[in-house]
Amino acid sequence: MAIGQSTIDKAKGLLGDLLDTYKETINEAFIKADDLSIGLTLKITPDSGGNKVKADIKFITDQVKDNLTDHADEEQIGMFARVDGTS
Repeated sequence: MAIGQSTIDKAKGLLGDLLDTYKETINEAFIKADDLSIGLTLKITPDSGGNKVKADIKFITDQVKDNLTDHADEEQIGMFARVDGTS
């Protein structure tokens, strides 16, 4: 089965429907992040008498960015003896 105009039109419609469905959530994520990547994918597979068209959308609504830093001084000698009697 070939990919013709009907398949292309169906793919455009599905992608548009996904964007319309999530437009408010997309906008909220964009306002929070000031930068937003949206992944849109299409999968077209032959089906009886035509093509099956599947559209997917993927985006991140919240971004967590964190950092912890500490310093371990291996040369420093402990001031107190450990409970097991060693220092």
